[in-house]
Amino acid sequence: MKKHYKVCIALSMLCIITVAIPVYAGEMTVEQIISRNIAAAGGKEKLDGLNSASIEIFSRGRLFSTAYTQGKNIMKMVSGEPPIIESITIVKSDKVDRKTLELERVLLERDKCLYLSLEKLISGAFTIKNFEGELTYVGLKKLGPETHYVMEAKIAACSVQINIDAETNLIKRMVIEDNSPEAAGYKATYDFLPAVESAGFIIPSGWYQCDLGIGASARGVQYELKNFTVNPQIEKDFFSRMDLNMGAVTAVPGSVKGNLTNSQYNSDGAYGYFITNIVEGDMKKAGLNVEDKVSIKYGDKELEAMVFTSTNDLDAKVSTPGNILFLNFSGSAYYGIIMFGEQFKPLFSEFQPLKEFTISKK
Repeated sequence: MKKHYKVCIALSMLCIITVAIPVYAGEMTVEQIISRNIAAAGGKEKLDGLNSASIEIFSRGRLFSTAYTQGKNIMKMVSGEPPIIESITIVKSDKVDRKTLELERVLLERDKCLYLSLEKLISGAFTIKNFEGELTYVGLKKLGPETHYVMEAKIAACSVQINIDAETNLIKRMVIEDNSPEAAGYKATYDFLPAVESAGFIIPSGWYQCDLGIGASARGVQYELKNFTVNPQIEKDFFSRMDLNMGAVTAVPGSVKGNLTNSQYNSDGAYGYFITNIVEGDMKKAGLNVEDKVSIKYGDKELEAMVFTSTNDLDAKVSTPGNILFLNFSGSAYYGIIMFGEQFKPLFSEFQPLKEFTISKK
């Protein structure tokens, strides 16, 4: 966790320090940069034949989401590891709709901007073709050993900076800065990982995301891109369907029945966690409160745990080996089960998506 945080800070400092160093030789127009970018990524003829696309996005070795595009300005992003569908986001023109069980979460301007930008990138095989007409040339900048052509666009209420490597002519960085009043200087940097050949195009193998400002994550996150597919078969009504699959929750006084939706065991820290589909409203219906002793039953297993506040409040007292907590995960509406100690490691190899469990007050 500390390693990710240090990398995030280092990348942010690199951005702050080096982006202001101009190099005045070899300036180009936006049209010239786009043309070279398309040629480097596979060529205009191939790109003109790209009518639809799909790509899988992985995080920490697990499928995070799958994006599907059709034509220009249409994208559907399905989040969750099959058969689970945690959320669905649909982009049509400049409109973004999102469905999730986290009903209280408002789609922020920076979220809209990210989805709109990803649609343009994925539908254009990670070229900047679909940003054409929206970009303004800023200048040629030196970032470490590389020289980048830097352009800017206005998307939703955000400023989007796009960097193209002057040597390879491929995309290297995207920076989203939320200018809305409630954002208070939020900025997210997406540094694209080394390019690979996929389905006849040269695309990034992923990106490293680093956030700064209010609401930002305390550490960077790396995403890998896999299985880029050109012109997949897509059902006619696919881009209008928004059906989730997170199991079902039943809350009655004293207990809640729900489903496990994800798991992760961190060998370095000797702890692991299961994410569930239970939210705050379910806990209130069951009358389960902070510091309540509870029993967690799933299959033939029964574990004792304590209801806790959130992962933001973890300290040495509660995170000692042998402890099990049922708590809200920071940045999410969902509750999860966090277990401290290597003795719980075998439980994570037995994880089954949508496995039913019950938590009851003791």
